[in-house]
Amino acid sequence: MPVYARYLLSQLAIPTAVAVIAVAGAVWLSQSLRLFDLIVNKGLPVTTFLWLTALLFPSLLLVVLPLALLAATIFTYARLWNDSELIALKASGRSDFELAKPALYLALGVTLLCYLTSLVLMPAGARAFKDLEHEIRNSYTFVLLQEGVFNQPAPGITVYVDKRQPDGSLTGLLVDDARDPEAPSTITSERGVLVTVGDEPRLVLERGTRQEREPDGRVSALHFDAYTVDLTTLSEEDDAYRWRKPKERYLDELLWPADDIDDQKNYNRLVSAAHDRLTSPMAPLVLVAIALAVLLPADLDRRGHGKRIAFAILLATVQQVVQLAVTSFSISSLAFVPLFYLAQIVPLVLAFLVLTGRLRRRRPRRMAAPAELPSREVMRAGA
Repeated sequence: MPVYARYLLSQLAIPTAVAVIAVAGAVWLSQSLRLFDLIVNKGLPVTTFLWLTALLFPSLLLVVLPLALLAATIFTYARLWNDSELIALKASGRSDFELAKPALYLALGVTLLCYLTSLVLMPAGARAFKDLEHEIRNSYTFVLLQEGVFNQPAPGITVYVDKRQPDGSLTGLLVDDARDPEAPSTITSERGVLVTVGDEPRLVLERGTRQEREPDGRVSALHFDAYTVDLTTLSEEDDAYRWRKPKERYLDELLWPADDIDDQKNYNRLVSAAHDRLTSPMAPLVLVAIALAVLLPADLDRRGHGKRIAFAILLATVQQVVQLAVTSFSISSLAFVPLFYLAQIVPLVLAFLVLTGRLRRRRPRRMAAPAELPSREVMRAGA
């Protein structure tokens, strides 16, 4: 690799890394805020929280990498213009395409990383995240009941916890169970603790009273020193089959959905997601090519290149909007599927034609001033 190419690549690498860290950190923080409740109010271990947020990271990369690389490319080449470094490189005989190669190489590497993320890492992470989230939401061994709140984990049952102690025990409990209309009951207890018997969560209550209303209207009371409430019945409905969303599926599961009723009902949605999975990772290469095709053919402008930068951002935004629109259209009709590929290939080809000089407005030749012609004739006559 020539010296100038290594220099340009080094100038691109640092802004790209900074942009990826900054954008990924902001997006990751916004996504993880909704999971803080699992730690603050429901007692989820910090290690589980960190694992959940880590599983979200592959999905974030597909959004962050193209935008970060586009921002780094525009920033780097605009700075090189302002510092007259691109002028010097062009004066040395380097073409626009040669100056674009380092950024295109970097974009190609990021594109391959996006394909790995889209086809392997994202579905694996999304599937593991949803499975763990499903387990957390339905397993009281991991998620404790919120204190000071009338919790309704299932229709017909209400659980109140006054305080949650540092050792994990619960105090001031009230359990109102109206799932059986013929025999509703209310349990109060001074103290309780969540335990696991086998794989089934149970609530062990100490020193309390269980009151049950008989069908004839009488109320019977049972005072106990220890009483066990089986919590598995609270989530038996959630243990049913859960349909996997497109983000949780691998490419073959999207292209060839199963014959069950849920997959056939969402057939267009699954096939559309498959083609989006095949084309959206090209975004880093396409966006960088668009930005280079706008910035590199420019001439020296002492007022800066603000208009060209804005135009590059506008074209990149339009390309991404078209990709999103095609996703929406293809769900309603698979006839729009070819537009997935056209939305990526057409701007990429046009950008390469501009960079190689095959598609560029020709500049008119400068005509000699009329006043110059007589002087030349005089010089020839004198000779």
